[in-house]
Amino acid sequence: MEVILNKTRWFFSGLAMFSMFFGAGNIIFPLIVGQTAQGSVLYALLGLFVTAILIPFSGLIAMTLFQGDYESFFARMGKFPGQVIIWLILALIGPFGGIPRCMSLTYATFNVYMPELNLSYFSCFFALALFFATVRKTKIIDLLGYLFTPILLVFLFIIVFKGVTSEGFSLRSMPMSGIDALSYGLKEGYNTMDLLAAFFFASIVFQKFKQKKEGIASDQETVLEFIKASIVGAVLLALVYGGFAVTSAVFSRELIHSKPDHLLGELGRLLLGSSGGFIVSMAVLLSCLTTAIALTTISADFIRERIFKNKIGYQSTVCLVLILSVLVSSLQFSGIVKVLAPVLQVCYPSLLALCLFNVLHQIFGVKAVKLPVYFILVFVIIGQFI
Repeated sequence: MEVILNKTRWFFSGLAMFSMFFGAGNIIFPLIVGQTAQGSVLYALLGLFVTAILIPFSGLIAMTLFQGDYESFFARMGKFPGQVIIWLILALIGPFGGIPRCMSLTYATFNVYMPELNLSYFSCFFALALFFATVRKTKIIDLLGYLFTPILLVFLFIIVFKGVTSEGFSLRSMPMSGIDALSYGLKEGYNTMDLLAAFFFASIVFQKFKQKKEGIASDQETVLEFIKASIVGAVLLALVYGGFAVTSAVFSRELIHSKPDHLLGELGRLLLGSSGGFIVSMAVLLSCLTTAIALTTISADFIRERIFKNKIGYQSTVCLVLILSVLVSSLQFSGIVKVLAPVLQVCYPSLLALCLFNVLHQIFGVKAVKLPVYFILVFVIIGQFI
């Protein structure tokens, strides 16, 4: 049994990658894309696949060339700017963005079926579940890959299967041209924040691959397994995104008055009836919980090492991260998205350039990085004011 698990480790790690990425934004934005694009949904999905799958997983692969060491990766921008970017990204994907967004979306989905639910109490219970799931951080990849993700995939498959096999399945009007839909999908893909998370998820997964029961894996073996796992995660994301977006496009008229964070709950009611609320709610809970587990671990480690210089324990920094996340979750999903969106639109292009030039540096010895990265950053910032 142990031999079988070792040989299929890359597959289960791919499941873990999928679950780490598939959080609040990955549920909502494919649904929003489908609801908005309607008959043009295939064009919009193409754009979404680029910014929400291709680019983040390119970031993962780029990080393997730096042995999962994000310090070295960002240091090529300059020591101080690199540290600023690391702090900014950790804040965005951690207690000031990613984690509270997971809390608020899970609450909004349950709220469709339980209107009396209180956001503050729910966020506290969610944080408590996160605490118990993250205190044994060495087991996180196994917990995600072997337990949570298979259960999550079953719930997601039920929702998507019911949607694409529903009566009267057909795409309606095309409210935007193919080019406009493609551009819209590209823009919405930024909001998943997956590229930002990829830099730090890579560190967790890469170190897991490096360690073997019988010793340390070679760099070539590690990179190969990492790439295979990344393909598994990317394919699963593409299947779920496609299913969600197409289903949302088909039922766009019925969802026209639904708030973004209520879309999946309302869609579940349409597809599965009131009794299907359990399936939908569990799918969202597992999706957001698995992503939040990874983000909490990364944030807590960073705060313990950088701010407190290892003078306090890991559990204490987990508590700090979760308290901050609960406070920010009071903004609710739409409020958090409004705060994050302009920052992401500025950061993404320059971070993509950093990935590209870091790959060229590692493979071909290209030294240029600062000029193109800073040029794109300044260009995008100026564009925001024109």
